[in-house]
Amino acid sequence: MNQRVKYLDALRGFAILTVVIGHLVQRNINDGTAHPLFDLIYSFHMPLFFFICGCSQWFSFKKYSINQLNIKWLIGGVIRKLYTLILPAIVWSMIVPFMFTSDTIIIKISNGYWFLETLFKISVIFVMIGYVSSKWRKAEVSLILFVNFSFVFLFLYKGTMPYIWFYSLGYLVQKYDWGRFCNTWMAAIAFIVFSLCSHFFVHDSIASHPYQVWIQMTLSVLVIVFCYHLFSQANEESFVIKKLSEIGKYTLGIYLAQNYLLDVRFLAIDYASLSNSMLLVLFTAIAIIISYLCIVIQKFIESNQFLGFIFYGKRFKIRNEKI
Repeated sequence: MNQRVKYLDALRGFAILTVVIGHLVQRNINDGTAHPLFDLIYSFHMPLFFFICGCSQWFSFKKYSINQLNIKWLIGGVIRKLYTLILPAIVWSMIVPFMFTSDTIIIKISNGYWFLETLFKISVIFVMIGYVSSKWRKAEVSLILFVNFSFVFLFLYKGTMPYIWFYSLGYLVQKYDWGRFCNTWMAAIAFIVFSLCSHFFVHDSIASHPYQVWIQMTLSVLVIVFCYHLFSQANEESFVIKKLSEIGKYTLGIYLAQNYLLDVRFLAIDYASLSNSMLLVLFTAIAIIISYLCIVIQKFIESNQFLGFIFYGKRFKIRNEKI
């Protein structure tokens, strides 16, 4: 299990870098949401993130025996999701802007933290599924399928991505070890098909052309197949994997703080004049710098346990116990 968690950390690190790169394009280039690099990244990065979260959910459930998945565990699970996901979203949406950039507190979670809201809702659904399936073991897959198909009517007709599908996919892939069916040839084919078809996805047209969601879903699955195989087979002692794993352990801190560090127009570079490949290299370097700055910020804030709880939802350490 530890080996799987390690490569998931590296995959998580890769995913958060794509998030930062996508936001850099959006914030520093005029009409950035219409840029080809933006479309490329947004065709897969958030579905990949939800897939990883689903994988992690299985490892979370695996720590408990069936008898432990009781009503107390259910209530505790929902509470944990509240203070690890919603509390940081509230603080970084309302309190942090008031401290540094605004004169008034806006009582609303920023759209920039929609991921945490969505992840909270999906996580709570899975906590409830975990509780019910502890009573009726054979009901788990049926419940997951029911919930996923229900979301077709709530999301797809609006041209909105049903991220629970990717979360569920990650959960089932880990539980049933579906990764063993993925070989190098499948991963290579997935990468080639994605490379040839990614230009068909146009993020700005999702609202007016809901079929773009289906294109995004297909492209996302291709990237998930490729990345899952690539990272699961990678040498965990390699420099790149180690650094991505290091970044991946601070995903929440990076996601929360990067919104305040994205404006790099002060570098006086005409980003729009750069080729897509040059822009990708430059923004990747900047994204890495921003990520490590966010890690420094998180470590500094977490040096105080109370602030660590308020800003990042970290539990208090009691009697030097590992939590």
